[in-house]
Amino acid sequence: MIVTKNDGVVAAKRAIANYKGQISGLREERLALDKDYDAIHQDHEETLEQIASGLVRSSDRESVSKVAEETGALHLISTLDDLEKQKSDSIQRISSIEKDDEFRNRELLTHPVTGEYSIQLKEAEETESAFKSEFDQFDFKEFKWLYGRDYHKINDSDRGGFQKFLRAITFSSQREKKAEEEALKRLSEPSFASCAEKFEKIQQSLENAQEDVQKWKDKKEHVLQLIEEKDRLTRWVNDYPNECREALRAQLVDHLDGCDLESLRDSVRPSAKVLIAKLHALSKKTDYIQDLQRYVDKEILDRENRVRSIDNVQRKWRRKPYGLLRGNKTRWLVDLPEMKRFGTEKRLRWSRTMRSNIGGYDHYGSYALLWGGAAGFLAYDVFAMSAHERMPYEGFSRGVIGELNDYRETHGMDRPDYSEYKDILSEESPEEMEAYLEMEELPEEGEMDLEDEAADAMAEDEDGAAEEDGEDIS
Repeated sequence: MIVTKNDGVVAAKRAIANYKGQISGLREERLALDKDYDAIHQDHEETLEQIASGLVRSSDRESVSKVAEETGALHLISTLDDLEKQKSDSIQRISSIEKDDEFRNRELLTHPVTGEYSIQLKEAEETESAFKSEFDQFDFKEFKWLYGRDYHKINDSDRGGFQKFLRAITFSSQREKKAEEEALKRLSEPSFASCAEKFEKIQQSLENAQEDVQKWKDKKEHVLQLIEEKDRLTRWVNDYPNECREALRAQLVDHLDGCDLESLRDSVRPSAKVLIAKLHALSKKTDYIQDLQRYVDKEILDRENRVRSIDNVQRKWRRKPYGLLRGNKTRWLVDLPEMKRFGTEKRLRWSRTMRSNIGGYDHYGSYALLWGGAAGFLAYDVFAMSAHERMPYEGFSRGVIGELNDYRETHGMDRPDYSEYKDILSEESPEEMEAYLEMEELPEEGEMDLEDEAADAMAEDEDGAAEEDGEDIS
């Protein structure tokens, strides 16, 4: 019984602990959903690449034109034009580099030991180092302070009366004389003017040496860049068929990722339809996992708000712990947290079931047949029909999966009806469709007929050979 504010504080702590336990379970499920989302996204990317690789089998214009027409990726033709021009330009550039005098004499110029540019660069760096050592002799505070004040340029006679007064009260002359003595001692010069003159000459010599170093570095680097460019272009031209295919495939992946999959399903060659269906299934998986993520986020926010509300009140109660409470707080602090805990555990089980059934679905041959053949198609029902564990009841599912409630109302359904799906699968062979999932190249329709004829001919040859050997082939 919660009577005093102190009783309320104790009950509030228990309620907060209860809600935080629920939050922990919900956050664990959220992490699992994130992991499944990432896995589905990765599968989606790999399927896009598989389709592109299977369709773009060569870089000849006729083949690329067929792929462009059946996928709607008409820009593949212009991409092929650009690649062919790049090949032509690369060949011309290679020829130009090979005629370059510096490239032809590259060994004489850039050899690390005997190359002319290497020798000139080494000599310039030695000269720079020598001037740098002399220049560093002037790197002490007394010299830099005097030189910065133009001490070697200004005489006392050039200063006005007020300046002389300021210098007198700030002891500038004494400080300058002391700094000058230190500078003359360290530099072994008769006057600071001669120190400054020597400094300026060395500074100019150092700058000239640095420019010389940079000049020979640039000359050598230019030749090395010509070598690297020629090698890179030669590799690209020699591997042009592969480079071209990869570039076209990358373009096709970008196109497939944003195109209308239903239109693509109707226009693409039969051997690619199951992979297009897989893409569609993966996109629906993504939608449903995101629905679950939003649901779990909403539940986490609800529990956090409850914790915040209880914590704010119990802080006030702690100021006067022995005062009596108005009203019965038992439902708020005991009954409701327990009800929420029970509901949370139940809904977490449902979420895990849905997540497992959605993420684990892999019957893409069946999916292809149903997606293209069922009058009323819903991916969620296809996933549910193949699931090892029954999906949660409709009331929960409709509140989580965004499109489920609209679909049921549109089709006048209280619950899922798998009869049409089962009829289609009983008449078709999804196993034949799923064989295309493992293909590296997706044959065109005519090629599929040729492959069947070749397989039949091979079987006949094997039967004939067996009869000649007297084997029983019945």
